Amino acid sequence: MSRSRLVVRPAGPADAPRVAAVVGAVRGEAPTSSPTTAPPSAAVPLTGAAVPAAAVAVAPAGASAGPAPEGPDAGAGVDEELVASALRRPDVVVLLAEAGERPVGVLVLRRGEVLPLAAVAAAHVDQLAVVPSERRRGVGRALLAAAARIADADGLERIVVSAPPGGREAHRLLARLGFTPLVVQRCASVPALRRSLRLQAALGPAGGLEQEESRRAALERVLSRRRRERGLAGTA
Repeated sequence: MSRSRLVVRPAGPADAPRVAAVVGAVRGEAPTSSPTTAPPSAAVPLTGAAVPAAAVAVAPAGASAGPAPEGPDAGAGVDEELVASALRRPDVVVLLAEAGERPVGVLVLRRGEVLPLAAVAAAHVDQLAVVPSERRRGVGRALLAAAARIADADGLERIVVSAPPGGREAHRLLARLGFTPLVVQRCASVPALRRSLRLQAALGPAGGLEQEESRRAALERVLSRRRRERGLAGTA
């Protein structure tokens, strides 16, 4: 396969199809176009960050290039208009990695705090996506290097990265780069949470805990009886 120069640059609304193609390839979905498309506008950097319009970071030359995502299996759930709307947000920077002319990776960056009640400013990487055929070729590292450059220019002290719980490759990469666990986030639908809360309320403040303790006590009684039976059988 040919070897192409890997470039990371800020993405604008006009890049929505390319960003959607990367996200779709990662999800196994193909991007879809909305009936209406807003006119393109320039990407807006993080507050105070000096993000040039040209490439903000270039990975070492020699990143391997693979086939561009295409075909019906490349995605039918990534709405390009929604992506374009995200690209117009003033509090978000989307970095697009390209190998030659092909989009191969995306990083979504926003400004915040390490934790809501903490005073330490941080750049949050809410999404880091690399096309499967381009992984282990430095794309993720190039995107994070560009994010670090932006964070440093904006005076941010920390970078917080969100990674899927089952993303082993992503977790290994982050660990190698010095990222340590901060918090574990869990997600539930609002209706499911409300049903669970109603059930807990019906059981009483400690109803769920009491039921769990009752189950554990019953299991321990069964195990204790079996141990006694085995002991009696051994002395017979």
